[in-house]
Amino acid sequence: MKKCLNICCGRLQKKSTADEEWINIDKADVKPSDLSIQFLQLDIQQGLPYETSAIDHIDAIACLGQIIGNDEFLFVMNELWRVLKSSGTIYIVLPHMDFPHAYLDPFNQRHFNELSWQCFDERHSQYINHNSYYGFKPWRGVDVKTNPNGFLEINMTVSK
Repeated sequence: MKKCLNICCGRLQKKSTADEEWINIDKADVKPSDLSIQFLQLDIQQGLPYETSAIDHIDAIACLGQIIGNDEFLFVMNELWRVLKSSGTIYIVLPHMDFPHAYLDPFNQRHFNELSWQCFDERHSQYINHNSYYGFKPWRGVDVKTNPNGFLEINMTVSK
């Protein structure tokens, strides 16, 4: 069974299936109405309570843009990398900076476009010359697209 995290899920919680065990994590106390849904109240910036390479997949929907400081962003990205297995994947959704809804939520502090995520790929010159020196862990298979609603959809795998 795949072990999956739905970080900063708010009320968009996922229910486990026969193939996937979903653990929903949010800083806010948004307990599910369905008691079969696993929920953990936790600030991800304090670290995730999982062993290294313990998670198969992570969903990070509309949350990474709300991290203000560079050190905090670096920590969260590396923490997500740490808990993912070597074959692990992450699916990120963020508003594209060229669309007005990127500025609708006053908590959105970071603004992204397609190029923002290519620099996490360990094979990209931006990663080699800059991001690796900043301390970001290496990712692979970075696939970024903007959907018709103006949201970036980013799929990445860890490189361990």
